[in-house]
Amino acid sequence: MFKDEIQESNYHISHPLIRKNSVEFRTYQSNISQSAFNRNTLVILPTALGKTIISLLVCANTLYNYKDKRVLIMAPTRPLVIQHMNSFFSVLKMLEDQIAAVTERSFPTQEEQYGINQKSDLFLQHRKLSKMTSKKIGYH
Repeated sequence: MFKDEIQESNYHISHPLIRKNSVEFRTYQSNISQSAFNRNTLVILPTALGKTIISLLVCANTLYNYKDKRVLIMAPTRPLVIQHMNSFFSVLKMLEDQIAAVTERSFPTQEEQYGINQKSDLFLQHRKLSKMTSKKIGYH
């Protein structure tokens, strides 16, 4: 779902994985997310111009177009991990058990590792990625 498939519907984005009327349509966000979907992109925008929405659109399209893929979102601090996870959960049509957060306070036990590998979205404090990959938890 891209190439003019993110549609404006009463000034809100219409997408199969995004809750109805949860994201206001902004042309520049749609354009940037389309560009980011197709190639590596660094988005630099002032505060409150929708970087989280742009990443959410890219994630929704990735999950929609590649149903066997998952998304990894990293943030430098625990509060940002939780903030991003809550933002995504409030907008994406995903069940709570499809999303996981890993921070220094919630590093997974051996028993939890398999469950984390089954999630569609993983929100991760960046310092935990090397620990997870070195312990062969992996996130493919």
